[in-house]
Amino acid sequence: VSVPTRCTEHVIELSEGTDLFAALERSLTDFSVSGIIAEFVSGQFGHTDYVHPAYGEDAEHPMSFTEAFRVESPTELRHASATIGFREDTPFCHIHASWTAADGDTRGGHLLPGTLAGPSGLTIRLFALPDARLLSEVDPETGFSAFAPTPTSSETPASPDAVVSRVRPGEILDEAALDICRNAGFESAEVTASLGSTTGAVFTDGTASWPAVEFTHLSGTVTDGQST
Repeated sequence: VSVPTRCTEHVIELSEGTDLFAALERSLTDFSVSGIIAEFVSGQFGHTDYVHPAYGEDAEHPMSFTEAFRVESPTELRHASATIGFREDTPFCHIHASWTAADGDTRGGHLLPGTLAGPSGLTIRLFALPDARLLSEVDPETGFSAFAPTPTSSETPASPDAVVSRVRPGEILDEAALDICRNAGFESAEVTASLGSTTGAVFTDGTASWPAVEFTHLSGTVTDGQST
């Protein structure tokens, strides 16, 4: 599900105590767009609320979430990504993150509203998409709410330099990235994923199992029709 768009890049700094969700949702108004992809660069979380993926209640709803977990002390950002758009015409933000606590323990999950920037703040890279509206709606294939792009206009932008896509369930990720670039006419591209999950994952040293592997950072390149 792909939408060609122009893309402008911005960097924002969130000071200690800033409500993460409120700040990112406000960026839609700040940059006058209906869709933003965010990549966290550096910093700390303060108070953090989060959940993990879990099995759903039935075959029509195969995925759900655990109860909420809470971290009160500051933690160091490892990776985080976000999609910022709309749900039911209201600004809505979805964030996956991982972090390291003072004792060296590493954790991660879906962040929840109420999560705050820590003592050193947070630096976040934003990709504002003026020609795409990101909508979070229930996906009939999975019964789960997910973001997907729609065009903001019936006319294709004159000089799109990006394409925003939702890769549907069951697709092989690197093949999908190549298809997206080829269909957009891009010979080379930087691939930056906002957030997502896989039904298991294959690594150089093993695999990960169901119910889901939520990634907090995913990047790559396409060069001469080859992806990495």
